[in-house]
Amino acid sequence: MAIARALINDPKLILADEPTGNLDAENQRGVMNLLGELHARGRTILMVTHDEHVGRAADRRIDLDHGRIVETTVFSSEENQHFDEVLEQMWSERDRTGGEAFHAECRQFTAAQQRRLVSTMTRIGLVFVDEHGLHFAPAGEERARSVIRRHRLAERLFMDVLSIRDAASVESNACTFEHILSPEVTDRICTFLGHPETCPHGGPIPRGECCIRHARLRKLIDIKAN
Repeated sequence: MAIARALINDPKLILADEPTGNLDAENQRGVMNLLGELHARGRTILMVTHDEHVGRAADRRIDLDHGRIVETTVFSSEENQHFDEVLEQMWSERDRTGGEAFHAECRQFTAAQQRRLVSTMTRIGLVFVDEHGLHFAPAGEERARSVIRRHRLAERLFMDVLSIRDAASVESNACTFEHILSPEVTDRICTFLGHPETCPHGGPIPRGECCIRHARLRKLIDIKAN
């Protein structure tokens, strides 16, 4: 009720004091997904939390110790794009081999940049490293799923609707769109395209909430028809 009351007037600024306090894991994910969607639509969210996992979701983070600032972390748009590119490459590698790796396709990064990216992404809870290599953390896997979905839906849009056939142009534009599409616009594109299951190259498109609703509606229609 407190969350509904705070959001009912669609505010531009949301002040959230321990919004996930005393919630179970499922409801915590629901609240964080809702705040993430609002942020993607341009809302500013100022949140106070003692939960390390929740704090990692922020673009800018200020850590306090006994009332004093001990660390401030701010990631630029370019840095966030680099995180997305690494996660996307890990997802694509998993599609091909069943494993996860920071592999040679990230050619734009030097070895030193790769090490820094992995270190930062580990610290903020997107990936983790063990004796077998680099792997998705839950937050990183969810973010990768979203990036891949936006990219592959953009490819479908450019090829199926706009009839762009040049592979390089499609890939370049899809790479741009994957960083800027909001969840709402992504779902609308998916619905417009008829909830496609694969990209033009055959890669599976991760399902979204709109796809789940569509499947439920189709199932309900089939039941009524029978």
